[in-house]
Amino acid sequence: MKKLKNYSHLIGFLVFGAFLFGQQMLLNLFNVPGGSAMMGAVALVGLRRKIGGAKPGGSKRLYIAPIDRFQDVEWPKYEDGVAGEIAGTIPLISTPAAAKFVEIQAAYDTTKFGFASKGKVGNQSFEHNITFKVSRIDKQSIALATSLLNVPCVIIARGNDNQLYVIGTTEVPLELEISGDSGAKGADPKEMTFTCKNDGYMTPVLPMNNSVVFAIEPLPAETV
Repeated sequence: MKKLKNYSHLIGFLVFGAFLFGQQMLLNLFNVPGGSAMMGAVALVGLRRKIGGAKPGGSKRLYIAPIDRFQDVEWPKYEDGVAGEIAGTIPLISTPAAAKFVEIQAAYDTTKFGFASKGKVGNQSFEHNITFKVSRIDKQSIALATSLLNVPCVIIARGNDNQLYVIGTTEVPLELEISGDSGAKGADPKEMTFTCKNDGYMTPVLPMNNSVVFAIEPLPAETV
């Protein structure tokens, strides 16, 4: 008993150390990138077949905001994916002036976005991708392409069904690649293609509740 008593402090120290180690392992196991810790898997909920209602593909409007127009916070978050949509306020900066999104009118029927999960269980993430075209290579489109070079951004697409979708995040922004094609003959289109593919996202492309409002820069007057 005396020997056991002499080692009681050591035993207590070892037990406490084992507790701290186990606690850290649990935090590492269930930690969600972006600072959100979710204890255990997200509850799995079934999905009903949806009948009726027009859900056309394609997008008709694009809104782009460079990362420097956002506050230094993560948006959207993992919790938005768990909820199934983005709600609340978009964290755009308000000083020295209120930041706005920039609208790009892409060529009709050229905007397409998507997502796909990648990796093995335990290190899976989603890939986001988007492609759109402008049917011109002129002063305005060249200025746009130049201004987007080396500019990480987040894009909001308005679908043909008026649903808003957010592609990219402030923590893992989009980096657009831009190419131009003059066409080889008169019947070929002269166009520029904007495309991006990035991964490391913890959610698919997220729909945004239509109650969310955001300011948009007015489009410049068209010149000949």
